[in-house]
Amino acid sequence: MGRISGSGPLLWIGAIILASGAACSAQAQDCGPLKRAASIQMKPIHDGRAMLVPITIEGTQRQLLLDTGGYMAQLTSRVVDELKLEPRKGYVKLYDVSGNMSDRYVIAKQVDIGGMRASNLPFMIIPPTSNLGEGEEPYDGIFSIDFLYKYDVELDYGTNTLNYF
Repeated sequence: MGRISGSGPLLWIGAIILASGAACSAQAQDCGPLKRAASIQMKPIHDGRAMLVPITIEGTQRQLLLDTGGYMAQLTSRVVDELKLEPRKGYVKLYDVSGNMSDRYVIAKQVDIGGMRASNLPFMIIPPTSNLGEGEEPYDGIFSIDFLYKYDVELDYGTNTLNYF
């Protein structure tokens, strides 16, 4: 049986690593600079500890609380009623921070975010027993990661701006 000795295998491993690194850098160079798709002026609330993101749902301006740790966009029951959206029973159960549960969602036919338009977007309904969205700085729902993950985004808290690239 033959035996591999010396630095031969190490040279092959090094060559593979260099080749894969070259391919990655070539791909990155092909992308070019980021192009801004939208820039949205957020509104700070609670002494700047939270941000509201303005969006348009079914032609009406709404303010959603920015929640980068949230899983799904949500609307309050009040907004669902005002927009006459049809609640549907879903397979996902949403729990708020107090343990209140909702398995209802709606489909918004038209949503505009900073000039970008989308159709037929799902929103979970915030549990009706929840007090989220009420208080001194009311908001209409939660702006979550499902509005962010398909883009490169920049949250600029110095200028209160959400930029999509």
